[in-house]
Amino acid sequence: MLPVVRQRGPERLRNELADVLTNCLLLADRLGLDPDTVVMAKFEEMREGSIQPRRPAVGARNMTNFGLSVDHSLSAR
Repeated sequence: MLPVVRQRGPERLRNELADVLTNCLLLADRLGLDPDTVVMAKFEEMREGSIQPRRPAVGARNMTNFGLSVDHSLSAR
């Protein structure tokens, strides 16, 4: 478990994440952008090395640390 989860509690973090994601989705809608396309394009740029993440979360440099992987087949949507 991440230290921040232990400190703040998983329910509070879930609620905060829901707020952030909701605001991101509303912004994407307002701008006429598809969130999946935007995120997959960013992952692809990082994979190619053409850009570096601006502010990686502590411990998140490798998403597999969290049991996550990027399915590059989604970028063909």
